[in-house]
Amino acid sequence: MKKIGRVIDKHNCTDENSDVLHNRVVKEILNVTNVGVRDLQVVNEDDSVVIHGRCHTFYTKQLAQQIAVSILGNNTEIVNAIDVT
Repeated sequence: MKKIGRVIDKHNCTDENSDVLHNRVVKEILNVTNVGVRDLQVVNEDDSVVIHGRCHTFYTKQLAQQIAVSILGNNTEIVNAIDVT
């Protein structure tokens, strides 16, 4: 594992590659959920990737998490902090 700032990057990526992956996650979540997650952000916090945002259904929240896992992989700790309102 390579430590980048406060974040342990389990894929040995650079910050730039991490940003590219996060942007890909955001783009795919918005596309698949038909912009069903509002105020969407994907950020590194401590040693995990956190998905922030708001949506109307638990299905959309779970779908967003599955999309993140499919892109970032099972070895990345993903915290789903999307609020269902």
